[in-house]
Amino acid sequence: MARIAAERVKSGIPWDAQDPPKTRSPQPTSTNFHFAVAKFAGDPILLLFADALRDISVEISNGEHTPQGVRGDLSITHAEIESAIVSGDPAEAEKLMRAHIEEYLHLLDEHSPYLLNQVIDWG
Repeated sequence: MARIAAERVKSGIPWDAQDPPKTRSPQPTSTNFHFAVAKFAGDPILLLFADALRDISVEISNGEHTPQGVRGDLSITHAEIESAIVSGDPAEAEKLMRAHIEEYLHLLDEHSPYLLNQVIDWG
């Protein structure tokens, strides 16, 4: 998603990180950033996927915040990813987003493995 967003910027389309629709959670979440990137990328399948993941993450956590150990320890921030997108650097945007997600999953596994082991009820 970040690569496609940066490619769009590189082609001359200005980055537009409008506030996406809020999740069911009353608190703002970082998943809104990922949703905004997917929305800007313009791919309806990626947008559907990002929206589903956002809903799942809210459902799993029951509206709770991500544990501080996970949020506070991320070395790659949304601001850095956004900077690569705004700069129109697809390779850097993709590299940062991949590393960010991989690091998040590692920290989540370390601090809250029960969240990763839950079965999603799609019914």
